[in-house]
Amino acid sequence: GMAATPARAINIEKALSGEIFDASTVDKAIAALPMDFSPINDARASAEYRQNVAANLIQRCWLQWSSPATHLQVGDYVSG
Repeated sequence: GMAATPARAINIEKALSGEIFDASTVDKAIAALPMDFSPINDARASAEYRQNVAANLIQRCWLQWSSPATHLQVGDYVSG
C-alpha cells in the first residue's frame, strides 16, 4: 500500500547502513520514510495512515531487536 509496485526504501537503507542500531538511528530511518514513499489516499487507507503504519513497523523492528527477551539475530524472520 506504499507504492504501485514493490520498491526498496533507499533513503531508509542509507539512514541505517553502517550505523549502530539504536533509537537515534531508528528515528533517522523513520524521518527518511517520506523521501522513499508518497502513498496515496484511497478508500482503503489515507496516506497519513500508511506512513504511520510504515513508521510503526520500523519502530517495532527496533523494539523487538532491542528486547533481551527476543534474542533476534540479523536475518531472523519475525512474524506477527
